[in-house]
Amino acid sequence: DGKRGFVLTLQTREQHIRRAKATSNICTNVALCALMATIYLSTLGRRGLVKVGELSTAKAHYAAERLAKVPGVSLRFPAPFFKEFALKLPKAPDRVIPRLAKQGFLAGVPLKTFDRALADCLLVAVTEKRTKAEIDAFAAALEKAVA
Repeated sequence: DGKRGFVLTLQTREQHIRRAKATSNICTNVALCALMATIYLSTLGRRGLVKVGELSTAKAHYAAERLAKVPGVSLRFPAPFFKEFALKLPKAPDRVIPRLAKQGFLAGVPLKTFDRALADCLLVAVTEKRTKAEIDAFAAALEKAVA
């Protein structure tokens, strides 16, 4: 009928449809994730992908500037970035993250996991989905959490 479709060919049904009850061939659903990404990217198209990238970058840079204005908080690296940046915090991220969670925010990743020299740093990611109001609310919550 000429309709375009996306499928997982030659995949075991229990891998995807009945994965909660599967007893064999249990996987991480990488193929399903790849299919979803393919569909998303095909619906965006070339111009849409560029727009998503530009929005992500603009919002991440707004967030970095806004969060760096919180007393005691600064950008750890002055280098260019796309949508992730490291914040240096006046308190240990392990103390700040639960405080932000209580305010409804998934704060980021403590960088001490990867390098002890970054024990006071938090990796923050901002995408096109975040609004200015959400970023400002996160900044206000961060200010309370580090006070």
